[in-house]
Amino acid sequence: MSPAYHPTMTSLAASAAYRASRRNILVGIGVNLVLSGLKLGVGVSARSQALVADGFHSLSDLFTDAVVWIGIKLGRIEADDNHPFGHGRIETLAGLGVGLVLALTGLGLIYQSIIELSDHTFSPARPMAVLAAAVSILAKEALFRYTRAVGRRIRSTALTANAWHHRSDALSSVAVLIGVGAGLVSPKLAFMDHLAALAVAAMIIKVAWDIGRGAVLEVVDTSPPEELVNRVAAIIRQVPGVVGEPACRLRRSGPHLLMECVIFAEGSLTLFQAHQISELVEEAVVKEVPAVSQAAVHVEPA
Repeated sequence: MSPAYHPTMTSLAASAAYRASRRNILVGIGVNLVLSGLKLGVGVSARSQALVADGFHSLSDLFTDAVVWIGIKLGRIEADDNHPFGHGRIETLAGLGVGLVLALTGLGLIYQSIIELSDHTFSPARPMAVLAAAVSILAKEALFRYTRAVGRRIRSTALTANAWHHRSDALSSVAVLIGVGAGLVSPKLAFMDHLAALAVAAMIIKVAWDIGRGAVLEVVDTSPPEELVNRVAAIIRQVPGVVGEPACRLRRSGPHLLMECVIFAEGSLTLFQAHQISELVEEAVVKEVPAVSQAAVHVEPA
């Protein structure tokens, strides 16, 4: 019997998800525009290499916000003849782009910090750098929480990746605060500002690795966690008419899960009865695991 194919993602839900992501990204663009100007301007005038590095970090957020926006917009387009499994992988590629930009930003900051440290000429930053770092910490932590909540609600890989980008910016500002503060406490510790810049770069690269690794695993069709696969199998076993153990495969496509499953039913059932069971299986899985947007259910005689 050929598989029963059930697309489950409605255009209404996709439209609502896009509107929520668009609002979030516009807020992020506004915050990053203000913070990058603040940190770069204050960093230069206050002679803080760490704050300048942090400013470039925020500036990179403006680019990644645009990449994420485009990825989500295109990734939510419904399936068509040329893309029968939807366009979710575009969103995954957007997350990969975020990771790449972060990695390049981090490497550039490491190079600049090493050059500055090799000069052995250090002067304490001015107190205004502390205020700028504190404002950045509060703003980016709030933006992280807001973006993560929206990303989880609409199941967006790219938006969730961007949330952690915001968190990395907040953490980098903490490093700036410590480095600048140490130099203000004692001029002998002025070199801490450059060490803080190195710490900022290291955190950026760590976040880039985490985001990029997740996107690559999705592109090569790595299976979701075993607990999720087992949960889907347990749901299917409870469906009336299903006999024995189902054989299911799941893979991610952006915010969606695509499922292929072989179930077993009594061989004496009619074609219509077997098809009804396959529909019950799809409905049960989608009810319990809404991330499943497409299901192909194949029925075999037990």
